[in-house]
Amino acid sequence: MASSVIENDLKIDGNITTTEGSVDVRGNVAGDITATSIAIQPGGAVNGKLSAKKIDIEGQLKGSLKCGELALASTSTVQADVVAEAMTTESGAQVVGNVNVTGKQKN
Repeated sequence: MASSVIENDLKIDGNITTTEGSVDVRGNVAGDITATSIAIQPGGAVNGKLSAKKIDIEGQLKGSLKCGELALASTSTVQADVVAEAMTTESGAQVVGNVNVTGKQKN
């Protein structure tokens, strides 16, 4: 699986899409991200919509997200509407918005 890294000195204005890869955000993205896996690292920020099977947030998100598995670290700040099948949250994580945890989908 290919991995795309948005380094901390990089700012992207626009949408990012990868059908089989992951996106690691250390810088800033103003736009939507669609990938298999998305990670927002400490110091990273996204203003837009996230869509992935797995999302890990240690930085900041403003917008919305939809995923299978969501993990929020103690350093995360999320101002978004959240739809996830499963969610784990460390003590200290900040979430403002509508949160809908649907439970695992049965095949």
